[in-house]
Amino acid sequence: MSQLEQAAAQELKPTESQGLPRRASVPASAEILRFPETPLAIEIKSFLQGAAATVRMKRVMDIAVALCALTVLSPFLLLFAALIRLTSSGPAVFRQQRTGLNGKEFTILKFRTMYSELADPSGVKHTVQDDPRVTPIGRFLRKFSIDELPQLVNVLKGEMSIVGPRAHAVGMLALGVPYNQFVRDYDLRHLVKPGLTGQAQIKGYRGEVVDEAHARGRVAEDLDYVRNLSIWRDIKIMILTLPAVISGKAAF
Repeated sequence: MSQLEQAAAQELKPTESQGLPRRASVPASAEILRFPETPLAIEIKSFLQGAAATVRMKRVMDIAVALCALTVLSPFLLLFAALIRLTSSGPAVFRQQRTGLNGKEFTILKFRTMYSELADPSGVKHTVQDDPRVTPIGRFLRKFSIDELPQLVNVLKGEMSIVGPRAHAVGMLALGVPYNQFVRDYDLRHLVKPGLTGQAQIKGYRGEVVDEAHARGRVAEDLDYVRNLSIWRDIKIMILTLPAVISGKAAF
């Protein structure tokens, strides 16, 4: 376990309560007032209060990158949409509720990669290796993260960022337990917009949660990103995302 994960393990402990997944929708103005005032929460709140200029610059960069990407990739996006429609029944674009900034729900857009009749509308069930729900074209799209590209529209709408913690399904589970109960400070990752790519993804935390270390490691990387938010870090993550996407590693 890395030093980052070890430090997070001390701070991020499971809560004692158990139960069914909760819908995490809260007013945008609520921020993290509903969370315990842990040392980590206080640190992140203090940092973000002084990072308003960085957040504004990040939004400008998001718009510029999303517009450029959509302009360049639009012919390919139309081609993939047509292939999805031709090879299986159902819409080309899949819509699902995800948890966004400050816990507010939004509708995420993705290319449909599963058979419509087998898909999990809630998104709580993780996709696993050789998942029988995934279509042949869907496997290709997922392998190279092409299914994520419609989220560029979410970026333009201000619901997502190019870089940020992954947009999790409402009521996200970790090893069968609601994530925000399994890891006490999990919800702090929602203090910034979710991203198309992120620090956790380039570190290999993607796909099925296989064990406790994996579950905690994901959150540790997300919170490290939030507490050190910067434009230069976003640029670095975008650059490091390219070889990961081209290689098709850790995606299925």
